[in-house]
Amino acid sequence: MQQSRGHAIPISSPWQYGLIVGLFYFATAYGSLALTQGSGDIAAIWPASGVALAALLLAGSQRRYGALGGIGLASLAANMLAGTPFITSAAFTLANLLEVTVISGLMILVSPKWNQFHTLRTNIVFFAAIVVGGVASASTATLLAGASSLAFFVSWFTTVVLGALIVTPLLLTVIFRLNAKSVMPSAFRIVQFGALLNLIVVGSLAILLLDAYYMLFIPLLGVVIATYAYGPTGAALSISAIAFTMAGSVEVTNNSNYVLGLNLQLLGLQFYLLCLLGAAWPLTALLIEKERLIRRYGETNASLELAERTAHVGHWFVGTGTDAPIWSDEVYRIHGLELNPNSRTGLKDIAESNSLQLYHRDDRERVRGILLEAMRDAAPFEYKARIVRPDGSIRHVHSIGRPHHNRRGEYDGLFGTLHDVTDHTEVLEKLNEAKSEALHEAAEAKRLSETDDLTGISNRRKIMAFLEDAASNAANGQNPLCIGIVDVDHFKSVNDQFGHAVGDMVLKRVAEIIQVVFGEKSHVGRLGGEEFLIVLPNIDDRAGIALLKLLCARIACEPWAEGGPETITVSAGLAQLGSEGDVSAALKAADNALYAAKNSGRNAVRHAGTASQGDETRPPVQAQINSVA
Repeated sequence: MQQSRGHAIPISSPWQYGLIVGLFYFATAYGSLALTQGSGDIAAIWPASGVALAALLLAGSQRRYGALGGIGLASLAANMLAGTPFITSAAFTLANLLEVTVISGLMILVSPKWNQFHTLRTNIVFFAAIVVGGVASASTATLLAGASSLAFFVSWFTTVVLGALIVTPLLLTVIFRLNAKSVMPSAFRIVQFGALLNLIVVGSLAILLLDAYYMLFIPLLGVVIATYAYGPTGAALSISAIAFTMAGSVEVTNNSNYVLGLNLQLLGLQFYLLCLLGAAWPLTALLIEKERLIRRYGETNASLELAERTAHVGHWFVGTGTDAPIWSDEVYRIHGLELNPNSRTGLKDIAESNSLQLYHRDDRERVRGILLEAMRDAAPFEYKARIVRPDGSIRHVHSIGRPHHNRRGEYDGLFGTLHDVTDHTEVLEKLNEAKSEALHEAAEAKRLSETDDLTGISNRRKIMAFLEDAASNAANGQNPLCIGIVDVDHFKSVNDQFGHAVGDMVLKRVAEIIQVVFGEKSHVGRLGGEEFLIVLPNIDDRAGIALLKLLCARIACEPWAEGGPETITVSAGLAQLGSEGDVSAALKAADNALYAAKNSGRNAVRHAGTASQGDETRPPVQAQINSVA
């Protein structure tokens, strides 16, 4: 519970704030002076110091001067009404103002937004600042009042320090609690606390009245109980009740024991109250810190649980000496199991672990081997596997883990996460399926765009592209390249006599025979109609002519089905790519050779030789073509 200064009391005007603070200060100061205990008319406790310090800590920068003004006037008035001369009253007032100014200044310097006394650090700062302020105040009062005795200095110091230590925490605790708008405790709890407070007060009075100082541990025990049961409020109220009860009841007479002018009875009471403070406030800080840590732990666990449930990621731990794993709730949900702490699935002996039976049988042994190796070698691990839930559904999981070490650095088990990646895996599978389908469709589209629909071999575009690449490779490597053009003889008569279906059958069979004869090292394509182009890389004209002759003979011998032609023949022309690598010239030369083969009576092969630039402009002259038929 944290409050900033200047917001604890909803009063905007500095002078209104100063007036209220002054009235409270006057009431406590005059009351203390009226009940003065000890020598030199110095009170056993000066609660006005606590009122002033609490007011300054709550004032804020705009109301601080109003508060100091109200405190100064109230102090001067209280001292003068108690019979203290004006000069001495002014000296005491200056000492009181110096005290609270120094203390509040040091506290605000360390923490501009002052908290309650919820940590040991705030308690240490508070005690240290009060000691410094008390020394400054006592020194000032001693010097200005002309009282040079040690007894005056010690009495002033102890009374103002006790007043600040007892009253300031009480006021701040009550005000902060009111401003926090916390839940009002039940009537039964209020009655409980009231009864405990009455017992503490009655016990304190009884000890003083019966002089049973050996029983002083009883009020201390009451403070400890109040602190454990009711926190800062219980500690502040119980200590205040004991302090004011004992301070108002103890009798300090001239027969009291004095050493160097110091009243030992009064000092004993003050020391006892300091012991109460020293026992209660650090205990309060530790208890509050414990509650804060427990609350933060609960909030962190709740946040972690929410995050794990949202991300479908759980965590688990299995120790080298434990019989059951520590599974987060999300791990149980991923496995499809009900959370039942009394029947956890054992993981101590991984080789026989029942939890591994939850894995798919095709993944089980692989996961077991990974975990056994990680446990044996104290090494990190990672795996992906499938879990079969009790309802038969399958979940894909991804687990990452590492060795765990205790505070002494000793290896004591494995810590891992379990991520349900089923949705992610299914999305990836669908994407892969879609990708495969798209690649297949793209390949099919490419095949169709490059394939002759009738014969299934390369179409004109594909075979011409292959010819360009083959020509470029042949020119770069200075390797031979032959081009053959094959044409089915009298194909139009086949279509006219037997129909287009038989004509299509003839073309498909001719394409198949060409591929069989020339094999995989060549490339065959349909130029259009009944014409086929054969590209022969790394084959010279002699081998090319031989293969074309074989092709003609093979087709001429092909038996055809009934209702079709008795014999089909083809004519072919061959040309070899020239050194210039001119594809157009080679095609033209092969075409001229084909023309010559047809003119010679068909079912023949003609060779145009090596194509050179300009050949395509010369008419086909029979003398220029070597007959190889």
